[in-house]
Amino acid sequence: MAHNHRGMLLTTARALVKERFGAAGWSKLCASLPKEDVSAVWEGLILPTGWYDAEVMWRFLAAAERAFGPDVGEAIGRRTAEGNLKTYLDALRDVHDPGVLLGQAGRLWQEYNSEGSMEVVERATKGLRIVTHAPPGVPRIFCAGLIVGWGSAAIEAAGGKVKRVEHATCVHDGFSNCEYIVEWE
Repeated sequence: MAHNHRGMLLTTARALVKERFGAAGWSKLCASLPKEDVSAVWEGLILPTGWYDAEVMWRFLAAAERAFGPDVGEAIGRRTAEGNLKTYLDALRDVHDPGVLLGQAGRLWQEYNSEGSMEVVERATKGLRIVTHAPPGVPRIFCAGLIVGWGSAAIEAAGGKVKRVEHATCVHDGFSNCEYIVEWE
């Protein structure tokens, strides 16, 4: 089975680029993507709960990084969390603890990804160590940017103040998984 991402990740990425970089930035980005990606996905209707080939998103992220710099990955991750965590926060209405929200890492991963996993491997009072097992081919900007941005925004959405969200190890550096150190105040 091919790795897929939910449409909510794609729609958020598209919206952020269009808003932050305007029509000229969007045109520049689309010109660097395969025409079939643009016509079939990026210029069409993206269903938030639909599944889309991860390669389409990965090409988008790589092109966005080339066009706008490495910080765009983190911005997309932040926007994704801000836009899509409302349901979880409503369910956790009386809980103002990032550890409770981020403790759902495995379940949250499955909301966005059809393959791979994310799990909490160590807990502290105001911190977690999280490991992702992403499928082969995941771009560094996804690991080092999007997930870091998502984690930072999740901490803030749950009422915490980010102390550290560090991408400590990466599959791109020869490790078997990516590891994140997440701390808040």
